Amino acid sequence: MTDVAKVAGVSLKTVSRVVNGVETVDQVLAARVDAAIADLGYRHNLVAAGLKAGSGTRLIGLIATMLSDPFYGAVASAVDAVARARGFGVLMTGSGEDPAVEEQLAHDLCTHQVRGLIVVPAAESVAHLAPEVARGLKVVCIDRPAAGIGADTVLVDNRALGRAMAGQLAGRGHRRVGVVLGSERVYTHRERFAGIREGLAAVGIDLDPALVVRDADEPDGASGGAMRILTSDDPPTAVLTTNNRVTLGVLSVLGRLDRRVDLIGFDDPEYSRLLPLPVTLVAQDPAELGRIAAERLFARLDGDDSPARRIVVPARVVTRGGAWA
Repeated sequence: MTDVAKVAGVSLKTVSRVVNGVETVDQVLAARVDAAIADLGYRHNLVAAGLKAGSGTRLIGLIATMLSDPFYGAVASAVDAVARARGFGVLMTGSGEDPAVEEQLAHDLCTHQVRGLIVVPAAESVAHLAPEVARGLKVVCIDRPAAGIGADTVLVDNRALGRAMAGQLAGRGHRRVGVVLGSERVYTHRERFAGIREGLAAVGIDLDPALVVRDADEPDGASGGAMRILTSDDPPTAVLTTNNRVTLGVLSVLGRLDRRVDLIGFDDPEYSRLLPLPVTLVAQDPAELGRIAAERLFARLDGDDSPARRIVVPARVVTRGGAWA
């Protein structure tokens, strides 16, 4: 605050009153303080304001997209376990896949002086974090890559796994294939769909656009889209889905139609073991993703300044369900 006071030409007490939201500060002086804060990139330390001098903070932040998604719940639990083992707490929040919300949340977490961030990027760039990185913030991206800063990234090979999904269906003799996918603005859906198309093309299967449900809300939009293609005049004999929430929407339709359709989905939620009929799933390990991301973040906090790494975590194809068969 001393530098802010010097640049603004005001007392330290005036700066303190402005950053703490005291409304009686002269508006002209407040404007000068605000301008100096912006020029200097000053960020008020809310945590330190409530701690004894020199005690420091032991916090990291996690910005997921949908905290209600079981996948990110497993990621968060793993991150929390690693952090607690290091004596750190975790501030967790979700962007709702909105890049503007993500940027604001990152700003808020930095205001609370987190020492590092693990981010599921809602956009293709996290350049908004560059000033914080320059000030020493450590960042790891998880589940999706992002440009704008040189950050470690922990993810699966979504495109290769999409090709594997298509290969599974081709090997079972299917030629009429439907696909239900979430928003193609999201990296994971986009990459998985690209892999599915490549895999089907490699075995000579033409994907009928009428059997593709794009940008489906999860899970309700997926349910409506699945109903449309499965009740069409020439329905698919197999359906591919691009995450667990989309799969849930498709499963709700299959239950209502009482129809046997070969289903291959992405993710392996706990409920899959209780499904009445067998399904094939690409099983990521969200706990492993979270563990590795947290360990990379603490490695950076411990002084690892090696070039940014891209860590690809293996996934496997499993058969679930059939509990009532």
